[in-house]
Amino acid sequence: MPLAKHVGLGALVAGLIIGTPGAGVGAPLSIDGWRHIDGPNELHVYVCDRADCVPGSTVVFRFGSPDAALAPGELRRQDAVVSAMLPERPRPGTFSGVTVDVATGRTRNMATTSDGAKMYYASGMIHGSAWQAFLTSSSSDEMASEANLGRFEMALNRARK
Repeated sequence: MPLAKHVGLGALVAGLIIGTPGAGVGAPLSIDGWRHIDGPNELHVYVCDRADCVPGSTVVFRFGSPDAALAPGELRRQDAVVSAMLPERPRPGTFSGVTVDVATGRTRNMATTSDGAKMYYASGMIHGSAWQAFLTSSSSDEMASEANLGRFEMALNRARK
């Protein structure tokens, strides 16, 4: 077996042993109609390519240890990375206030792009036994942003079992 396959297999096995699904070995999830792009620092970027998707819909997440805290401004830094990776994606300009849904733990935010368009963001966390994932869904449609976040939360919940 070539060395590259040994290294990839070793990373997958190590990821499964420590409980981080597929960390560092490509797409940790396969969701129909969503294209995975490896981002920097193990950032997972998914772009919806289905015909019925709202253009520009993306979901971004990163795995962390179960006790990791999200650094202030991290979600905006991730969004800037994604915007730089995807030239067709509108660049957010001004963010409005964040709302928090206490029952679900989700946060919602809206940004106005430089051309006046709106981008809606929904964020949440999924906890595994030895990991957690910070997720952000963005779209030019508020309902699509929420629905896409829910789709990935469900997929990660199934993957962690």
